[in-house]
Amino acid sequence: MFKEFPTLATSVAFLRWCVQPNHLYAIFNFSSGGFGVQIDPGLEYIIVWGAGEHGEYGDWMGDGDRLASALDHVRTLVWWFESLSNAVE
Repeated sequence: MFKEFPTLATSVAFLRWCVQPNHLYAIFNFSSGGFGVQIDPGLEYIIVWGAGEHGEYGDWMGDGDRLASALDHVRTLVWWFESLSNAVE
């Protein structure tokens, strides 16, 4: 994602929580708001949230890897927040 959207690299903070130390949280901040991504390597799922939306992506029903769906969700949020930020400037 950083190669596709270089601005993400300057707007991200990575966090870990002591209760679930194997989970990685990436929080992205824009002047118009932000969004987050939680990666759970143990259960192999990704949660994406922001702009009033929440999506969970995993292979719980055996329908295949949902990484592409999670990345599409992130792309939509990047576009949304970049559009809002550009409108404010």
